[in-house]
Amino acid sequence: MPLFQQRQLAMWNDSSSFLGAVTDPNKSLDVGNIGFARMPAGPAGENHANFPWALAISSLSEKKEATWYFIQWATSAAIVERLQADGVAGARTDAPFPSTVPAEWVDVFRHDLAIARPKLPLVVPVPQVRDAIGAAIVASIGGSDVAAAVAEAAAGFDRAVDAAP
Repeated sequence: MPLFQQRQLAMWNDSSSFLGAVTDPNKSLDVGNIGFARMPAGPAGENHANFPWALAISSLSEKKEATWYFIQWATSAAIVERLQADGVAGARTDAPFPSTVPAEWVDVFRHDLAIARPKLPLVVPVPQVRDAIGAAIVASIGGSDVAAAVAEAAAGFDRAVDAAP
């Protein structure tokens, strides 16, 4: 994100929660020139994951009722609307985005949310998977054979996931 904010990256793809950081003129140099678009479809079509933040009440909590009231407040339309004013998409679909949030971003967000998978498969060996993917990223930055690095990353990912309990 800092590289994108400083005009060092042409494109950047990450969480919707970073909208405020890239559209804040005090943090980002190119606010007036940022566009928002859907990711291109691949051979299997469009495929998006939705990673919502969640609030929960522990079964061990001694203050379940107070926690439940907090969750109701934190996910209320008024609070979600305040979050969305800062560019953080909230936990409700009925809370409007203010006019300060780029309409193009709202269109992309709503489209992607409508077709998103509710979750990704569970990955237990996270360090091994990160290493496999990271090696491909390093290879691409260093000018190595990207196709070979991506193929090895995919194979490394599969090995790590297949070996997991």
